[in-house]
Amino acid sequence: MSPQRRTLRTPPVQRRASDRIDGILDAAAHVVDEVGTELLTTTLVAERAGAGVGTVYRYFPDRIAILQGIADRNVRVLGERFEEVVAVPRDDVLDDLGALFHAYVALYRDLPGYRSVRTGETLPTSMRLKRAVVVDLVERVAAVIGP
Repeated sequence: MSPQRRTLRTPPVQRRASDRIDGILDAAAHVVDEVGTELLTTTLVAERAGAGVGTVYRYFPDRIAILQGIADRNVRVLGERFEEVVAVPRDDVLDDLGALFHAYVALYRDLPGYRSVRTGETLPTSMRLKRAVVVDLVERVAAVIGP
């Protein structure tokens, strides 16, 4: 699934466009892992995605919007992982919390771009308040596992 539509210049209408956006974000996440967020450029992303820079600009107005797109996707994946973890019955809340922690560490290690971008709250033009994503996730988890 593509990032939240507010980060996109042109929201996808067809599945092919959505796949192209996902490919751009995949490429950008790998570039971020290699060079960091400060050195990310639309040209590097386009080269890695096997697309023209115009294609990148068609969907993302600038490099910050690409980073926000990665962050939006990270938030979605993190929420999905947490929901998967809490869906499995465990003996007690400490087991639930341990499983959530391990799921988070796995994302941190394995999801390209997560270490640098995380949930986007530190991006220069972030629309999220700092820690708002964490508070939301904690509330969602608490609703499932109890107080």
